[in-house]
Formats: sequence, structure tokens, C-alpha cells
Amino acid sequence: MRMMEQVGFYSPRSRLQAPALSKPQISVLNAVLAAGLYDSVARVLVIPSVEVLERAVCNTETPQGRAQVHPSSVNRNLQTHGWLLYQEKVKYTKIYLRDTTLIPPFPLLLFGGDIDIQHRERLITLDGWIHFQAPVRIGVIFKHLRKLMDSLLEKKLENPRMNLEGERTIQMILDLIRSE
Repeated sequence: MRMMEQVGFYSPRSRLQAPALSKPQISVLNAVLAAGLYDSVARVLVIPSVEVLERAVCNTETPQGRAQVHPSSVNRNLQTHGWLLYQEKVKYTKIYLRDTTLIPPFPLLLFGGDIDIQHRERLITLDGWIHFQAPVRIGVIFKHLRKLMDSLLEKKLENPRMNLEGERTIQMILDLIRSE
């Protein structure tokens, strides 16, 4: 909790109640999770149930194959197109994902794998398997933002004392993340 306090997500005055995060704070937290857990991303597959009384389960696809969200998860019945980050993959009778959270596209585009833009198809692809149908200019903008971030990180590595407070590139990225 100390780290949450230091970055402004938690106030010591609210120790008796669970910390409430604003929507912009949740967006930034999702981006941090996407940056740290990008290798643990899964595409949600919406598969309609054949049986009327059967409860829908959340099926996903990872680069290693299909999996389901663990039955004890709050996302176990999720039936929406999108992307999940997960903390753990376990195998019982089936392969399950545990500790999952739904993630919007912007953090994946900012902190995910290599971006490939297919101009004719108007398709943005990350690492050859995460696909977004979008105008080409969106892919170009995200590629450019990544170059700006990489350049800034290189400068910071060369000069660790460099103050990044108020840096325009960081503010632009934060504004973009908070807007989604």
C-alpha cells in the first residue's frame, strides 16, 4: 500500500475503507498492467452457448492456444469482445487463466509488441496475432508515440538525474490513456 500512496492512488486517511480510484486513475493503472503483463494477454472469444440453460463461460485465445477464465474469477462469464491480461495460467482438466482484467486497446498499442501496419486491410497487428481494425493513421500515430517514448527512455538512461516532471511526451501519453 505504501507504493500506492507514493504514486497518489491511495490516501492514508482512507485506511479503514477500500481505496476508491477515479476512472483516469484506473486507466493509468490498466496501462501499467499492460506494460508489465503484456506477455500474458489473451483475446476474449465470444462463443454462443448451444444449450439455453447452460451458463456461458469466458473462452480466450493466447499465443499458446485456447484457455478459459477460471470459474472462481469475476470475469468467468464475460461475453464481450476484447482483451484480458492475466497473472497466472494453470492446468486442471482444462487450461484456466487466473487473476484477469479486461484491458482497452490503447495500452496494448502503446506498450505491447511490434506494431505492423497493413495499409490495404486497414489493420494494425501486434506481434502477428493481436489485430485491430483501424484507420492506418492510428497505427502510424502509435508507432510515432513509441519512438518518442524510446527516445525519452534512452535520454533518461544516459542521464538518470534528468527530471521528467512536466515532460510533454509523458503528458501526451497520459492524456491519451486517460481519454480511453
